[in-house]
Amino acid sequence: MAREKNLQDTTLKEPVDFTLDESKLILRGIAQELDRILQMLHGQTAALSPCSNGQEENRGEACTPKPEEDKRLKKAIAEVRLDPSTANPYLKISPDGRAVKMDQIVEGAYDPWEGFRRTRHRYDGWWCVLGREGFASGKHYWEMDVRGKMEWRVGVVRESAPRNGFKSLNPKTYHWTLKLQFGRLMAMTVEVTKLASCAPSVLGVFLDMEEGNVSFYDVRNTFYIYSFNVSFNLDEKIFPVFGTVETRREMRILN
Repeated sequence: MAREKNLQDTTLKEPVDFTLDESKLILRGIAQELDRILQMLHGQTAALSPCSNGQEENRGEACTPKPEEDKRLKKAIAEVRLDPSTANPYLKISPDGRAVKMDQIVEGAYDPWEGFRRTRHRYDGWWCVLGREGFASGKHYWEMDVRGKMEWRVGVVRESAPRNGFKSLNPKTYHWTLKLQFGRLMAMTVEVTKLASCAPSVLGVFLDMEEGNVSFYDVRNTFYIYSFNVSFNLDEKIFPVFGTVETRREMRILN
């Protein structure tokens, strides 16, 4: 217990180098605590949501219905699959490469970090995974089933973006994502943008390399949620990125 307390204390001080075993202990503790909190809150979604009693907050101009987008998005449907070689060891990828959730850890019986080797291509801090294919041009659209979840991250990332440790995942590190945390929806800008939109059950992501933007949609309610305007470096590919710490509910690619 003393050893564990010491490790926790160091997270509040100046950055230090940890051994792999120490890092695994810290990460496991963080992941398990986050998942425990989320499981406690699953039964309180309505109370925490900005859309109580099935009614949505004032969405503002950014949430005006745009059904005319439907045809344009369908023409850009991409075949997206998850790349296990980029996944944080705590994540469990489905055999078909369409779904991800946090794996259940069985102390003394199963250690997802066994045989792990740190590389710059794999997330070893944040619980994220990339899509298998990156995009260098064109328009691309995919949808995620995130119904019933209270925590997820979905968006795109530049190929050379840092994937080690706990650097902020925002445009400064070439991550353009939406995040749901404790039932609240946010755009992960440098200063986080809290959104009045309800958490969607199906999230659409539209990457337009030509216009330089990433847009997000509530598919079931045909609402536009938010866009990042991006000056893409066309010498690098842009990859879909996904993240979660929940063990009970997976997030699944639909198209």
